[in-house]
Amino acid sequence: MSEAARAPTRVLMVDDEAALRDIVSTGLGARGYDVAVAADGESGLMRIDEFRPDVLLVDLLMPEMDGYAVLEALQAGRTQYRPRRVIVISALTDRETKQRLSDLDVDTILPKPFSLVELRETIEALLTS
Repeated sequence: MSEAARAPTRVLMVDDEAALRDIVSTGLGARGYDVAVAADGESGLMRIDEFRPDVLLVDLLMPEMDGYAVLEALQAGRTQYRPRRVIVISALTDRETKQRLSDLDVDTILPKPFSLVELRETIEALLTS
């Protein structure tokens, strides 16, 4: 399939930081990605079935339903659709966090702060592996 005929990669970002959602949505959108956002875990889970993302970006520390609960709900089959790749975006990168995430089908952790270039490279590396 030619590059022009390929459907854009669909990315859903679940993060309570409005400024970061805007930066990522605008930055990835300008590079041809189809991006949707959710401000909390519960709405993020609903968006997964509606939007059917290739990649889920999820923050761990959010009020109400945090990223861990989102990942646990995904693993428990609470959504009908399962993203191909899951990237945790978080300032938490300690050993305990990594251990907790190791059982939750996370492909990688992208530490905050990150650049749009790092994010794009991470997404592309995961999708081509």
